[in-house]
Amino acid sequence: MLLMLELSSSADNFTFSPDIFQIWQVSNNKLNVLNSLKMKLSVTLGISQMVFGVILSYVNYRFFRQRMDVYLVFIPQLIFIIFIFGYLILMIFLKWFLFDDTNSRQLVIQHFLVVIAVCCVPFLLFGKPTYRYLVHTGKLGKAVNYRDVRMLKPGGSDELRGIVDQDELGEGDLEASVEYPEDRSTEGHSNEEEFDLFEEMIHQSIETIEYCLSLISHTASYLRLWALSLAHAELSDVLWGMILADTAFTINGFFGGIMIFIAFSVWACLTVFILLMMEGLSAFLHTLRLHWVEFQSKFYSGGGYIFAPFSFATILDIRDELHHD
Repeated sequence: MLLMLELSSSADNFTFSPDIFQIWQVSNNKLNVLNSLKMKLSVTLGISQMVFGVILSYVNYRFFRQRMDVYLVFIPQLIFIIFIFGYLILMIFLKWFLFDDTNSRQLVIQHFLVVIAVCCVPFLLFGKPTYRYLVHTGKLGKAVNYRDVRMLKPGGSDELRGIVDQDELGEGDLEASVEYPEDRSTEGHSNEEEFDLFEEMIHQSIETIEYCLSLISHTASYLRLWALSLAHAELSDVLWGMILADTAFTINGFFGGIMIFIAFSVWACLTVFILLMMEGLSAFLHTLRLHWVEFQSKFYSGGGYIFAPFSFATILDIRDELHHD
């Protein structure tokens, strides 16, 4: 027996509960409620994972000592995704538990968050190229090196302290007295190397546009979880209805018991091969793609060492080269 159920309330301002009762499973309009819930949950999961990926990028910046990238890339990216997409998740849960259609402050808050998020875009576009340009031209070179020496001063040697004191008194040339290690935050853009500001701006513009636009496409891509859940639920209903509910269960008597046994065997085999094996493989491939593209693109850069598989031939070649040398 199918029912037509509706969400209603006697009050003007009501709180919608996301609880799904079993009564919805026997209604003919259950998709109106279940699909909305699944869609919101998939978006919530996707945005939460992308925010976690952006947070993981801070570990890379800290490991490679790219301090300026934390201020010019990481923080603007985090603010942008939280103030727009994180606010979306917040509103989903607030309207589930604290729904109020008379609240006029929501529009003001939304405008404020959008303005702050948009203001982060110029930092992403011009912050990093401008910093590298200033370091390349030498306008920030001495300031950066002086800061590094001051960081080492408390635990440094007496010679290092003397150099710092001379620079503070204007009696010495700090840059000429100390050979500083390469600042990895410039990623190889030193004063001796050629620096193209226009090329750097193009590269940073591509990364900024890709990040801002990919947040929309990646959020929509997480809706595949909703589609997989919908396909699995509908396929389960079809197998249950066509094989058992509308066929075997309608036959009475001894012959009906035999039909239930046969129909259950067919239903169990189809459930294992289609729902568990095929649907499970499909869900695995989709989630693997979400981890590789949507999640890891927020922090994975593809740098490091090229993978070299173990090979005796390579070892023998290296040994021969050493013997020849």
